[in-house]
Amino acid sequence: MQHFVQNISPVIFSIGPIAVRWYGLAYLIGLLVGIKILKKLYRQADNADSAPELDDFVFYATLGVILGGRLGEVLFYSPAYFFNHPVEILAVWTGGMSSHGGMIGLLIAAYWYAKRHNIDFRSFADALVMAAPLGLFLGRVANFINSEFVGKITTVSWAVVFPVYDLFPRHPAQLYQALAEGPILFLVLYFVWKKHIATGLVASTFVVVYGTTRFFTEFFREVDPSYLGLYVGLTNGQLYSLIMIVIGLVLTVYFNGGIKHSRT
Repeated sequence: MQHFVQNISPVIFSIGPIAVRWYGLAYLIGLLVGIKILKKLYRQADNADSAPELDDFVFYATLGVILGGRLGEVLFYSPAYFFNHPVEILAVWTGGMSSHGGMIGLLIAAYWYAKRHNIDFRSFADALVMAAPLGLFLGRVANFINSEFVGKITTVSWAVVFPVYDLFPRHPAQLYQALAEGPILFLVLYFVWKKHIATGLVASTFVVVYGTTRFFTEFFREVDPSYLGLYVGLTNGQLYSLIMIVIGLVLTVYFNGGIKHSRT
């Protein structure tokens, strides 16, 4: 059976030593478009009249995602490797970003920004997570192009061969996760957003649904070399996702009795 061979170059084009990569472009588009979505949705919240322009949040969001994502990859997934190759910690353009770490970094940046501008963090977080699925989707597609986080060996007809990894047909796990963390996650969040039940509930729903989709799609991914979950039969991503689910459920119960939105 003929399988699709992933030979797409991770580099879009290069000028001398400068290379423009799909990975970096995905992050750039996700951040810039995400901020536009955030600005539009946040103005539908209770304090829309006093909402800041949010243009300067691009800087803090970028810093939070990149630092959080890279440090998450270093600390959560490959501490031994980066301990022996510390210079490569700075090579973020080659790939290797933890989505869990990126979310933590973005959350810290958003909380700091909300406090600095004296805006309600829960309303801000609700609008922010509505913009997140786009970035997650593009990031997973970039993972596919980079041939990283490959799936397990399979015989399904839609299997993909990643020559830079090996020559076995594998699940395109990156695309499974792109679908789950992108359009599927967005549709669930949009449903909760339109219901406008309580401030903060969209954000807590994001934590639960992302953790759940990530937990199940991890079954199709090749086991990470730093398999911390060895003794409980789970991957690193599944362990961190379970923690997210528990936190999200607690927040959902808490926010469900909170202040209602009044969007227009």
